[in-house]
Amino acid sequence: MKKVFIVHGLGSAPDHAWRGWLGKKLTEMGIHAELPQMPGGDDPICDEWVDLLKNITKKEDENYLIGHSLGARAVLKFLESGGEAKGVIIVSGRFGSPKSDILHSFYDNPLNFKKIKESANFFAVFHGDNDPNIPCEDGRKIAEGLDSKFMVIENGGHLSGKAGWNEFPEVLEELLKIMDN
Repeated sequence: MKKVFIVHGLGSAPDHAWRGWLGKKLTEMGIHAELPQMPGGDDPICDEWVDLLKNITKKEDENYLIGHSLGARAVLKFLESGGEAKGVIIVSGRFGSPKSDILHSFYDNPLNFKKIKESANFFAVFHGDNDPNIPCEDGRKIAEGLDSKFMVIENGGHLSGKAGWNEFPEVLEELLKIMDN
């Protein structure tokens, strides 16, 4: 069974902004979509996010993961830890360490792109060219590490609800392309 897991970032909600829209669109298309509430509130711990993803994904399913902001890092750490997915979309992901010590468990070690690439078949990365939270260059570095497509969204900001992204048809379109492979 094809299942799509859409992972929110810090300080957000599963169905906020384009994530809720995407989940609804997928459901209308007959595709199973899950938007998990990630644990820890304002003090998240990477292992808890990775464990949640391990608990909700099943190896017998055809899993697709979409992560936004901190959710992008959680998806990459999940894959690095042995999780598997058919396809992955990273949105507004951070490459380097943030200034905040709150998120140290997500960024204490550099990503092992070799392991990550072995854990999924297809990758795509989206990033706003004027993201005020995470530089566009971070998205480019993630895409390079994954040997994936890198799509820059002009005036996209953080590609969040606050930036006006209540729908994100480009992610849906890319996901459907990945699912067809």
